[in-house]
Amino acid sequence: DYRLTMMRTVALVLALCAVAAVAQDPSTWSKPWFCHRLDCPPYNVTASNETAGIEIREYSAGLWVSTNWTGVRIDDADNVGFNRLFEYISGANEQKMKIDMTSPVRTEVIPGAGPFCESTFVISFYVPYAFQAPNAPPPQPTSDLVYLRSLPALKYAVYGFPGFAMTWDKLLPNFLYLDDYLLEHNIKSIPNRQVVAGYDPPFRLRNRWNEVNAIVL
Repeated sequence: DYRLTMMRTVALVLALCAVAAVAQDPSTWSKPWFCHRLDCPPYNVTASNETAGIEIREYSAGLWVSTNWTGVRIDDADNVGFNRLFEYISGANEQKMKIDMTSPVRTEVIPGAGPFCESTFVISFYVPYAFQAPNAPPPQPTSDLVYLRSLPALKYAVYGFPGFAMTWDKLLPNFLYLDDYLLEHNIKSIPNRQVVAGYDPPFRLRNRWNEVNAIVL
């Protein structure tokens, strides 16, 4: 019926407007220091506990280039994944185009079914602003192991910390700290889905920044 159709149309328009209001425009966004002047995904901070060092952030939808790796060690996953993605931005794409490096390197960990099973690691680079919507996307990868994907707008609980954090023994205490905080404050998140964001190359010795993230429901 016409009236029902109009109501649904109005609801859809309002929903789209709400999404647009949340989304950050990269051209007007003030990047945090740890992006080190590289393009990085825009976000809004909706809640912050400075004492705990934890923020709730709303990230805009965005385009990423990703690769998957299955194994046990996150440092092995990051090494393999970084090399594949670096080859892509260095010209291993359909236009042989060199694409600017961005920040962070994002690693999502999807645990295996048991304690001794291999996990799936999804390693990703953020696509530069010049290729984010509404602009044309970057060229397709030439490797079957690398792919472009869109991540929807999502809300994350984020705990950031300095130093080198490339192995499970460095990361796990920070994940446990974030998980305990969420439980204590009754913040619901997607279980068993860890996300690590590393903002620095291995040769940077000072002013390093890492983040562990949980997707908030």
